[in-house]
Amino acid sequence: VVSGTVHVFAISGLHVMVVAKVLMVLAAMACLPLRYQGVAALVPIWGYVGLIGFPPSAIRAALMASFCFLAPVFGRRADGLIAWALAFLVLHVLRPRLIVDTGSQLSHVVMLAILVAGRISRGKLFVTFAAWAAGLPICALVFGRITPGGLVANLVLLPMAVVSVSAGAVGALSGYVWKPLAVHLNNLSALMTEAMVGISSAVARLPGANVEIADWGPVDCLGWYVALALFLY
Repeated sequence: VVSGTVHVFAISGLHVMVVAKVLMVLAAMACLPLRYQGVAALVPIWGYVGLIGFPPSAIRAALMASFCFLAPVFGRRADGLIAWALAFLVLHVLRPRLIVDTGSQLSHVVMLAILVAGRISRGKLFVTFAAWAAGLPICALVFGRITPGGLVANLVLLPMAVVSVSAGAVGALSGYVWKPLAVHLNNLSALMTEAMVGISSAVARLPGANVEIADWGPVDCLGWYVALALFLY
């Protein structure tokens, strides 16, 4: 929380999407038709979400992946914003109390900002800024702090997190085939994780990287989101 990078370390939608991508690559290597590669990944994805205890952000990511993967089967083009909207509706119909859950709020708001910003620009800095700005009011409201350092740290940590989770996922699967490869991949995953912890701790100690503020109210949050929407527009 102090470094603004908690979402990178928590089991979240980021990890589910990385696992989904790994499964898609494996399905392609197995020469499955493109239309059905995503379908083949659905059972392992939901199995992974169940294994980690069905956290709201992981359910959101799995629902979005499900809608995107099933779209080609029905002759439709996958659309991230439509998948986000459907996932939001399904999740909150099934579990209405999540509307006030901080983790769920951050997951949905940040993902929406990423999707919208991605349609404006593919620049990593721009998309990272949009994601950081979308989560800022919730962090200010709940934790009473803002974390400018997280904006810079995430540019480094997110690619490292992808390597760590990918290596861990492939390592777990390769353990059934060739254990030496699994050992090396799991060591790589552990190395990346340790490096990420070190970077996050270093960022948290930088002057101005995190600032305690008076708790925001709903009006402050609404004003921020209106300003962010106008900026993106």
